[in-house]
Formats: sequence, structure tokens, C-alpha cells
Amino acid sequence: MSKTLLLMAWLIPTALWLLAMTRWRRGILQRRPAGSPEWYWLRVFGIPETEQNRARLLVGASAAGITMVTFGILIALILGLE
Repeated sequence: MSKTLLLMAWLIPTALWLLAMTRWRRGILQRRPAGSPEWYWLRVFGIPETEQNRARLLVGASAAGITMVTFGILIALILGLE
């Protein structure tokens, strides 16, 4: 049962992040105002503030989230943490 819950804890966020990277990207970017946190992080990283770079930041953040959740779940499964 606990392994099933861990797999669901991986599957649901991964599916949502994949949707954010693909189908929902345009809608997400249109709903976010000009002063949203994406613009702040572009300035922090010294990246030019364009819509294309904002979309790339969304994809990169989603990929980073998928990677972290995947490694965390795999470590939990390998080490037997339930």
C-alpha cells in the first residue's frame, strides 16, 4: 500500500508538471501578470526579460521539479523508507 502511495505521489505531480510544460504553458503565461515572480527570477539570473525566456523558465522549473520528485521517490523506494 505504501509503495502505491509513493508511486502516486510521483505520478500526479509529474503529470501536472508535464501538462504545464506542454499543453498549459500558453494559458499559464497569459494569466501571469507582468510583475509575477517569473520576471524577478529572470532578472536574478541575468536573463533578458522576454516572453520566450519566461516560457523557458517555466519549462526548466517543471523539469527540475520532475527530476527532484523522481529522485526522491526512487531513493525512498530503494532505501525502503515507507
